[in-house]
Amino acid sequence: MQLYATDAALQPSIYGNSASVAGGGIYVSTSNAKARLWNAVLDGNDAPNGGAVYLASGSGLEFDYDALPASAVPCTIGRDCGRISNNTAATGTTPGSIIYGESNTTIQLGYLPMSPPADARGGVMILKNTGGSVFDGSATTQIHRTVIGSNTTSRDTRKRRDIPASTLCTISSVTSCASAPGGTPK
Repeated sequence: MQLYATDAALQPSIYGNSASVAGGGIYVSTSNAKARLWNAVLDGNDAPNGGAVYLASGSGLEFDYDALPASAVPCTIGRDCGRISNNTAATGTTPGSIIYGESNTTIQLGYLPMSPPADARGGVMILKNTGGSVFDGSATTQIHRTVIGSNTTSRDTRKRRDIPASTLCTISSVTSCASAPGGTPK
């Protein structure tokens, strides 16, 4: 799946969807498949796990990660280029995560440090989501030029169960602010 704008005045979005089990906004169910998004918005989606995105084993998510497709237009300066906001993964006593990746999945957010756009636009904002954590599962995760803030989680922003996060998570140019485990934003 690829999602991008061909008209600068119209930002593509996946808004207001709900799933009963997983993947409120996007559910990538096939191994070797990727959801590739540029300058898009995932807003107001809901699922017990993966309120915004759920990645089945072997799949991936690339969000504002690589060069735009030839037919895509760049983000307008002054607009949130990529945003994951107001999604919910909180059902019952065990709230899920906003972005969940099963085994052998990849999550790649924001332009790589060696190939960012010439100006300040680009990257992803992860804001005002509610759930157990922002990230969970076993995904190999790369986060660049991303703002993570004002999320309400009952656990840490990134929950790892099996392997230390430092072995699978590459982070650069990230601002994480006001995401408070255990309740409300600071």
